[in-house]
Amino acid sequence: LLAEDDREYGRVIAEEFSRPLADAQAAILKAGVEEGVFRQVDPMLFYFNLIGACDHLFYGRYSLQHVFGVGGIDLDLKRRYVDHLYGVLSSGLKG
Repeated sequence: LLAEDDREYGRVIAEEFSRPLADAQAAILKAGVEEGVFRQVDPMLFYFNLIGACDHLFYGRYSLQHVFGVGGIDLDLKRRYVDHLYGVLSSGLKG
């Protein structure tokens, strides 16, 4: 869709998918700060950190293959990546 008309579809995608996700993340971060379990984090930067990390595993397949010798993304790699990403992000949020 973005290749066809990035202005129109980009707006639609942002409003229908990205905004609700960003709003939910911001609410979770705020609640965590209020409960004293998270440190203050910029919700916008957190959004791009998390989404970018998730996107890059799948869009960076050339790096998997040519740098790390991994031919594809299987369920085991996805689970390991989720565990790793969760550990890194949750440790970074601790208050």
